[in-house]
Amino acid sequence: MARRTILSLFGLLLLAACGGSQPADATAPTVVSVYPADGFHGFKRGEAITITFNEPVDPISVMEAYRSDDEGLKPDQVTFAFADGGKKVYIQPVQPLLYSPTDAYLYYAFELGPEVSDRSGNPLAQPLRVSFSTMRTLTANLPSERAFDGSASPTAAVSDQALLSVGDGATDAGIRGFFSFAFPEDAGGVLAAELRFFVHHISGTPFADLGRLSLEPVTLGDALDATDYYVSALATPITDAGTGWTDGSYRTYGVSDWAIAAWNEGRGRLEVRLRFDAETDHDGSTDALFLVAQDAEEVPEAIGPEYLPVLRLTYYGP
Repeated sequence: MARRTILSLFGLLLLAACGGSQPADATAPTVVSVYPADGFHGFKRGEAITITFNEPVDPISVMEAYRSDDEGLKPDQVTFAFADGGKKVYIQPVQPLLYSPTDAYLYYAFELGPEVSDRSGNPLAQPLRVSFSTMRTLTANLPSERAFDGSASPTAAVSDQALLSVGDGATDAGIRGFFSFAFPEDAGGVLAAELRFFVHHISGTPFADLGRLSLEPVTLGDALDATDYYVSALATPITDAGTGWTDGSYRTYGVSDWAIAAWNEGRGRLEVRLRFDAETDHDGSTDALFLVAQDAEEVPEAIGPEYLPVLRLTYYGP
């Protein structure tokens, strides 16, 4: 009886050994996604190349399979980090990749060869080759924002007129003007900026009666309102004594430092106020500059598009 029991147990063990074994992993790993994708434009400084596989891969094999001949992406110029149990790899340039100094694309390339393997030793199903570009140096003429450009007094604001005014009115109330320019959504940095606007006409003698004109960066609310008349300036103003101001002339000011600061501080736009030294001269007459505002685009037959306010912005873009 004992002999038959031992033989039965031995048979069960043989059956378990034959029927319970797991088949060897013969599935090749594949790339599920890669950032940047092949042909991508606009890779930013500080970003990492990110590759996701369908299964965990051997980290050593990834590092050995990585190749690039481009300065900044060579194997000894990047670091590797793995996540999601080995399914995801981050390849981080030690030094930020260069941006193109012109509007021409500056390309970088890398590849992962077939040496990449999963933890069972299966090689990558297909080598990965990627070419992409970093940011370019672009220049654009940005229009002013109609919700923000206009005029404000201590008690009211107007932002829906073809002309904005700066100076004082017949009621001896001070009037200050505003322009606002939103940065491109795909911008990756601001390099330079120049503000240009058109003087439609001048009423009275604002420079003689009210002093110098000051331009200064400010931060407005959700729309132009009377509180913006007194909002604090963010930097030392640019002052203009009025030399060369005539009806039908353009005025241009370099505002690069203001635009760069606005970008670096995450404000997303450059907002500028124009004001005179004195709020009013109390003479009961209008002394003011009348400048073309963005709302003039509604009356092109009266004021052509070439007279609209512009921020000429040089920036990094894809």
